[in-house]
Amino acid sequence: NPSLAVAASRDSALRIDALSYRNRVMDLQLVAANVSALDEFARALQDTHRYAAKIESTTSTDKGVEGRMQIAVANP
Repeated sequence: NPSLAVAASRDSALRIDALSYRNRVMDLQLVAANVSALDEFARALQDTHRYAAKIESTTSTDKGVEGRMQIAVANP
């Protein structure tokens, strides 16, 4: 999806490790420098008014922050 790619490319420290799509919901596993970077990514998606993004969980590691996020179409 172009919007997802644009939002992800805004932060070179953000990496998508896994992606799945089921029942009109995309699940992402991400690695970022910090929780703020994950939050900015979710906000960038929400700001398109096309997606509802929700951070499900975050875990601090020695590589940064691993996060799980769900993305769905806003008001389908």
